[in-house]
Amino acid sequence: MTDYPRGSEPPTGITPAAALRWDAEMLQDAMLEAVRTSPDSFITTVEEVKTRPLDSWIEEIRSSTWAVAQQNGQVVGIVAGKRPDPASDIEDDAVTRYIESVWIDPDFRGQGLGARLIKYLLGVEYQKNQRVRHFRLWVFPTNSTAVSLYERMGFAPTPEVNQYEDKTEVKYRLDFDSPIHGAVVLAVNEAIRRDDRRQYGVTYRVLGEPDSP
Repeated sequence: MTDYPRGSEPPTGITPAAALRWDAEMLQDAMLEAVRTSPDSFITTVEEVKTRPLDSWIEEIRSSTWAVAQQNGQVVGIVAGKRPDPASDIEDDAVTRYIESVWIDPDFRGQGLGARLIKYLLGVEYQKNQRVRHFRLWVFPTNSTAVSLYERMGFAPTPEVNQYEDKTEVKYRLDFDSPIHGAVVLAVNEAIRRDDRRQYGVTYRVLGEPDSP
């Protein structure tokens, strides 16, 4: 991998393809840290992340919305917004996004960064497509910290579950009731970016989008 501070932005003047590769390498590096520090929150393993081809990370960035929180050139938070998988999900991909791979650096937990990063992503997804009304996510009920976070944000459990050998996931849902709700999310998004930069030196961006909102 490229030798750079975890989460630093691509240098100016490089080609779009090189910038995308830069972000893909950074995403893989950050996901390694996420799985290493929070193994119980992910189904994948460190070895699987480490050996995954770089082209697949590039495709992740192209096909999904990966948002990161950064401080002093390091990624301190990750979250992804993805379209429903037609092979396993029943939702309409024109109006629904799944929230995945939520991770906050252990040194930044307990400060509300997880909620702010997810709200930033909700705003980005709505700004990209104002037909989006529904957000879904899967969470392990044993991850009480994550469950508490999502429920405080208004996510509600559904009857749907995924059963693995030793784990059970529950699907949670959050719905925008109207375009007004979406407009409020956009306003919150802007306030989050402004306040976090001023108070904590934390910035947000979408990988693969140098001019992300």
